[in-house]
Amino acid sequence: MIKQNQMEVSTLEIFKFMVAKEKAIYNALNMMQARNQSYIGFIWAPYELQGEISESLKPFHGTNFNMYRDDPDKPHDLNPPTYFKHNDVTSMFQIIVDTYGIPNYMEANPAPFTVVTFPFMFGIMFGDYGHGSLILLLGFILTMFADHLKKHVPEGVLAMRYMFLAMGTFSCYNGLLYNEFFAIPNDWFGSCYNTTVRNTTMDNGSNNLVYPPNLDPPGTFYWGDANPDEPNSVGSNTYEGMDCVYTFGVDPAWYLSPSMLTYTNRIKMSMSVIVGVWHMSMAICVKGTNAVRDKQWLVFIFEVVAGLIILNGLFGWMDALIIMKWAYPMNAYSTDESPCTSEPTEDGGASYMDCGPVFTLRNCPSIISVMINNFLKMGA
Repeated sequence: MIKQNQMEVSTLEIFKFMVAKEKAIYNALNMMQARNQSYIGFIWAPYELQGEISESLKPFHGTNFNMYRDDPDKPHDLNPPTYFKHNDVTSMFQIIVDTYGIPNYMEANPAPFTVVTFPFMFGIMFGDYGHGSLILLLGFILTMFADHLKKHVPEGVLAMRYMFLAMGTFSCYNGLLYNEFFAIPNDWFGSCYNTTVRNTTMDNGSNNLVYPPNLDPPGTFYWGDANPDEPNSVGSNTYEGMDCVYTFGVDPAWYLSPSMLTYTNRIKMSMSVIVGVWHMSMAICVKGTNAVRDKQWLVFIFEVVAGLIILNGLFGWMDALIIMKWAYPMNAYSTDESPCTSEPTEDGGASYMDCGPVFTLRNCPSIISVMINNFLKMGA
């Protein structure tokens, strides 16, 4: 044992330090070229850091730093390493992208897109403004008190603070759309339906049990014919003319329906498919810009163009069907016989063009069946 700076230090530890230092020096020398009595080394560094590098080498006498300039008479085929500028917001998303693959030098970097698409697609999957608010609170605390938490929170967790903040925000937004607070709906804007009464449609040949609509002006709804003794009563078996659009998100009355899970899952699945196809199309377009820059025309034609045609020809068409089905007027509760089933076409089939302005739910074509028939029946 020897004393150094009033502290006892193991001689063995000093020798280990000296050996590691010598090893690092010779390792650096092995990557340089010996020329006379000097060594020449080449490094890749960002252009804007050359001044900082020069200042760092000034204390070492006999060292010079010069920026390398290409010689047009002696071209080289060296491929520079990839370098991306990032900050506290984009750094974690860049790490996520790098786990799948690091773009080559001068290629388009998909990480900036991921700053929005990754947390938003998480929000579609984790849409609950109860659970989402916990993630949002975690991200808010880590963001606002980052300087005070550096000594207490692992660096990796602190680096994810902005990602937690974005994931919590989008999760709360989609949770409000789904109207789920810890999987429980909230009656923020009332309901389009009177959930204290359930009408039966037995007299009309159906065993549906449905909630009547809240009428404006207030009145009593009867499934079938109105009660002539009540001046404000309304009777209908189609709900036609009493369509109600909920203020924001899903009407809480849906959570009283036996088909609630099917209904909400259909919304989530449809949103996921639409956003997913758009996301993949955007990624293919980014690959197309790289192919054009590198003049890889075979890649552009057979991977980019062909990929867009196949992706959007199949799943893009499915997205179009979903949006058209959302936009088309439809009466989910009607028990009337539809012209689709009562008036066959000349070839004996049902004509959906004769259904009038409103489809009944049971007569609407299934999107899944349409997509399957694209393969099994060649679209017929």
